[in-house]
Amino acid sequence: MIYLGEWDPKQQQNYRQLLQRWPICLFDDGQVLYQELQREPPRLLILNLLLPGMDPFLMVRLLKFDSRFASMPILCLIPYQEPGLPDRLHRLGARGWLAPDSDSQLLLEAVETLLGEAQASPLRLELPGLTTRAANRKTSSPRRSLLPDTPEERRSFGLHLA
Repeated sequence: MIYLGEWDPKQQQNYRQLLQRWPICLFDDGQVLYQELQREPPRLLILNLLLPGMDPFLMVRLLKFDSRFASMPILCLIPYQEPGLPDRLHRLGARGWLAPDSDSQLLLEAVETLLGEAQASPLRLELPGLTTRAANRKTSSPRRSLLPDTPEERRSFGLHLA
């Protein structure tokens, strides 16, 4: 089961269609989502940082302090860019982040990787506008990039896999 915390009904429908091969439960309120997480933990949590009802940063931190959720991957949807945000999310316990308008294939790759279903190489993601040494390499898509070489580059890159 995948839990998706998304407040926008249009985006909810888009995600439901995109992730149709997995069972998915949608939430438009952070407090309701957190209560359901306590009742029945999912295999993966996808969380929009603008979800109302509960501070998503607090939710991520509380989940990672609870041993029942320590291994549950959290993928954050970040609808804005803010300096230091990837590192902050990583320190709080999120395994990765994406812009909500990212290419649908990137989201599918992220979900497959975080659920342990990926057969291919490690995930390669970046936020639009983010520049790193690896992001400046030639790629087939403006939102794809080669995986950075060092842990420091990976932390600034966008997806953190532990």
